[in-house]
Amino acid sequence: MYLFGEWAAGQDRLFKRVFYTRLLPDLKARGKTVILITHDDAYFHCADRVIKLEDGHLQSVSQHGAEVPRPILHTV
Repeated sequence: MYLFGEWAAGQDRLFKRVFYTRLLPDLKARGKTVILITHDDAYFHCADRVIKLEDGHLQSVSQHGAEVPRPILHTV
């Protein structure tokens, strides 16, 4: 399992693109679990699941662009 906390922040645009479109998919293809914490919503579409927090509170969970039903939010 890999955990990246704002790891691409401050990186140039080219590196961010490589990180999100090549490195992360390669880790996924190898069967690795990746948890990525970011404020950069430009690449949210690359994620299998997006969990949004605001002021420490769970706001939403989406999977491949589909909103997860509200009861499931309590199990995250």
